[in-house]
Amino acid sequence: MTRRLSASQQLGLLGLLWLGSALLGWRAFALASFYRTPLLDLAKLTANRFGVWLGVAISIALVSGIFLVGWRIVSRARAPVSWPILLAVPLAVALCLVFTYPLTAGDLFDYLALGHLTVFHDANPFTQFPGQFASDPFVRYAAWRFFPSAYGPLWEIMAAGLARLAASDLWTGILLMKAQALLSLALVSALTAWLVWQRRRSPLAVQQALFLLLWNPLLLFDIAGNAHNDLWMVLGLLLAVALAERRRFDLALTALTAGALVKFVPLLIMPLLATAAVRRLGWRQAVRQLAVGLALSLLLAWLCYRPFWPLADPLRLAQRSGLNTTSILALVREIISAWADVETANASAAHLGQAVLAGLVGLGVWRLWRAPARSFTLAVAHLLLAILLLATAWFQTWYLAWVWPLLALHPRSRLAPVLFLLSTTAWFKYLLFSLVFGAHWPPLVPYWQQNVAAALMVIAPPLGFWLLKARQGLHHDATRTQGRQGAGTQDKHSS
Repeated sequence: MTRRLSASQQLGLLGLLWLGSALLGWRAFALASFYRTPLLDLAKLTANRFGVWLGVAISIALVSGIFLVGWRIVSRARAPVSWPILLAVPLAVALCLVFTYPLTAGDLFDYLALGHLTVFHDANPFTQFPGQFASDPFVRYAAWRFFPSAYGPLWEIMAAGLARLAASDLWTGILLMKAQALLSLALVSALTAWLVWQRRRSPLAVQQALFLLLWNPLLLFDIAGNAHNDLWMVLGLLLAVALAERRRFDLALTALTAGALVKFVPLLIMPLLATAAVRRLGWRQAVRQLAVGLALSLLLAWLCYRPFWPLADPLRLAQRSGLNTTSILALVREIISAWADVETANASAAHLGQAVLAGLVGLGVWRLWRAPARSFTLAVAHLLLAILLLATAWFQTWYLAWVWPLLALHPRSRLAPVLFLLSTTAWFKYLLFSLVFGAHWPPLVPYWQQNVAAALMVIAPPLGFWLLKARQGLHHDATRTQGRQGAGTQDKHSS
């Protein structure tokens, strides 16, 4: 009689497959072999290497399947799986990715270049750009060399510190940037695990939350591999959620501000935080706490912005207005550009995005006001996912890192299958732009056609699924409300 493998054994086998794929990726794209060549990417590194091209496509399919099958195993386990397997496998994969060339984003080199200019040239990363310092050894590696920083001052202070440690050593600088990204993942994972433990006191629930973060191939690829800084922003967001649950809205507002000083996204959450404070504390106490939080936030912002002041556009809104890729707004822009000039198309898409964004934030506030007992964490997660699907013109795969830690706190929510689907279709962005269009197959596809294809393949399926789930959720809520009203009417008649 064949003995069935335990959940830990099944997870271990999946981990070996994942680690094998990561090792093959490291051998094909070893950081040590390519880091001195500026502006490489997956398209350039797979050009005329059909075997490598095919291997990358197969690996993407493999790791996506491993994540889904692994989640099925962990979510259905009746007892905790092996902790060494749960933690050691993603650690080994992350180490492989640290020593793999950042294949699909050059942001790491921009971080280094701007930090280097801040420290060694006394430059202001918000008003000056790398291209103005062509003699600097790091500038030729920057992908956005003619643009100032798109991040917040807290991040630029961190980047400057890392650049100072690296001095003029590019290898050290790359490893330091990857190390900071890994540290952010470790801190976010630890905080998520602690929050789950505080809520449920269940080792199995903690393992499920950790799996969603540490075994998430897209998250590890973009954080350990490409060294994106988004999880530092998410760390502030998670701290705000934890503090809001404890009704410390003053400190929650300060934590949101800290996150916004890395990337501006948490600013969009502040109206929801204020709404939750009023509904749970009452107007008087909420105003008192929020006033204290505002004072602390302004002090923190002043301390961070002080070295870089004055700034004409602290949020870099003008810089972002013309960026469009892999989004519904990019699709709208391409439609408008068929009958209008580029400036009109960009402006129209930007204005539409701002209107949709305002509407989504307003809807989030309204729903939280109507249902004050609703989870603040889920309200934030729903808003961020809606922004990614509807109001983001420049969609990138690492933006999913904004939502995954929040979902890990509520893995059974209606949001989960939508985010799983988006994390799967997001890989098509790399397949399309790097392996298909980047390899010129088919040859010379216009960029607008690339954008349309990417929007339809990456965003449209999860958007349609999300709208379907939202409709089902509204119907379910309406049914429950009618049931309660009917029960109340019956109680009145019986009394």
